[in-house]
Amino acid sequence: MANRHARGAVAAPQRPVAVDLFSGAGGMSLGFEQAGFDVLAAVDNDPVHLAVHERNFPHSFALCHDVGTITAETIHAAIGKGWSLAQRESEWDGVVDCLFGGPSCQGFSDMGRQNPDDDRNNLVFAFARVVRELKPRSFVIENVPGLLFPKVRHHLELLQAELKVAGYRLAEELPIVLDASGHGVPQRRRRVFIVGVADGVDLPRRPAATRSPTVAEALDDLPAIEGLDALLTSDRLTMTASMVEHMVTSSSAYARSLRTRSGLEYERQWPEEILTGIQRTVHQPSVVQRFRALEPGAADTISRTHRLDGGGYSPTLRAGTGRDHGSFTAPRPIHHRLPRVITVREAARLHSFPDWFSFNTAKWHALREIGNAVPPRLAAAVADTVVEALRAKRILPTRVVELGSDALLEHSLGTAADHFGIDRASLTPDIRRSRS
Repeated sequence: MANRHARGAVAAPQRPVAVDLFSGAGGMSLGFEQAGFDVLAAVDNDPVHLAVHERNFPHSFALCHDVGTITAETIHAAIGKGWSLAQRESEWDGVVDCLFGGPSCQGFSDMGRQNPDDDRNNLVFAFARVVRELKPRSFVIENVPGLLFPKVRHHLELLQAELKVAGYRLAEELPIVLDASGHGVPQRRRRVFIVGVADGVDLPRRPAATRSPTVAEALDDLPAIEGLDALLTSDRLTMTASMVEHMVTSSSAYARSLRTRSGLEYERQWPEEILTGIQRTVHQPSVVQRFRALEPGAADTISRTHRLDGGGYSPTLRAGTGRDHGSFTAPRPIHHRLPRVITVREAARLHSFPDWFSFNTAKWHALREIGNAVPPRLAAAVADTVVEALRAKRILPTRVVELGSDALLEHSLGTAADHFGIDRASLTPDIRRSRS
């Protein structure tokens, strides 16, 4: 295994290199970037979500590919292209400092049926295969707590055995269980992380807990959208000077951090008066009446949607299901002050995505992109311990990144496939719920 830190090696300091498998829109990508990694390649088989990643990370190469069949050579080539996009001055030495990602977890989820025979369960072994072939200095696998349950526990044991045979040591024998609400995210969301390192790398420590903001701290500076008829069909608002001033004067420290650089990520060039993801949802008067009557934290008896508590944390934001499992839309929480469900931007705020980060303009796609993502600040908490274990330089980049084309946010599945040169016939079949 190559080691750029071998005795006698002389090279200019550089940010450690990482690759995101099962990247989706890029929650983990952003968290690892905030911790000091250069995420030079992102791999996902959903072209709609990958197009969103390309828009928000134009300095990373987006590769639309099935992780189950991808080769180390293909990933190496993608990193080389990402190296060029990142405008590195030197040549890449071939070392991958960290491979990270969250394989599909629906087969393990305690919210579903916990089917041990779900084909998606095998994606964790696809990740292990890539680790074995790519030989990164470290890896991070994210998944749901259901991975620890007896019904699917044998998958975890087999996975850990494969990783150990490949020559890696695990940070802890059992996966690290973290709640996003303990790591700067205003949302209760428990996730497990399997962290491993190669010989010569320190074992990472468990991330230390930090204070998280409340729902009100996350949302209350956002401009009122009620009465703005343009937002019935558009998800984009050009804010007036008074709206911008209101955000500046009324925002919490958390909200301000989502509009500025909060870590070691690349600064993005974006028009701060533009706010995306705020298309309105119109409810029937009877629904508005029910929502208005709900107490904080209570659930609506018909929609089963919970009302947010401004002084607490959001419940876990769900993604719903994809085309291959019925295209179900997950319920959105009800705003803590207003009788309506939250917008895409409000969901992004509760997930710790910054305001420059945009999602697909279709709500169904956007909410899946958020619900499937690891909250960036939770990912950053884990990534920070990996940077420390790698003894890598923590470098604040001076380059300002210009975001990709907004057209990347408007793709349907078919046009996104065309963008990445994918045969539409190879896309996941659309299995709709049968109707009587």
